[in-house]
Amino acid sequence: LRKKIDIVLTRTTTGGEVSRIIDEAEAAKTEIIQRAHQRANNFVKLYVQYKKSPQVFLERMWAVALDEVLSRPTVTKWYLHPSKKGMVVNINDDPKIVREIRDYMRKKKQEEESKSGQR
Repeated sequence: LRKKIDIVLTRTTTGGEVSRIIDEAEAAKTEIIQRAHQRANNFVKLYVQYKKSPQVFLERMWAVALDEVLSRPTVTKWYLHPSKKGMVVNINDDPKIVREIRDYMRKKKQEEESKSGQR
């Protein structure tokens, strides 16, 4: 960003370009600070829950993490017969398939965002 500012400042026609770059930098700074505060607040909330009941907290977090992994489109699940007691999880790491799935998910998200922006 500083290089960008230096280039603009050394031009003969800087106009409002400098103030635009500074505004962008200020906006980025504000966003970073807000995200940091939000993450800190989330951590404090989680820590309070953990202190109340560590075992319940860890079990809940484990369930959430497991659900996130199992709900990914790149995960194939095979449920075994109850006598086998278990589940086999195959995470597809074929780069081509993963890229196709990510592209599809990104496109779907953009379509949803554009629809919600039109409302």
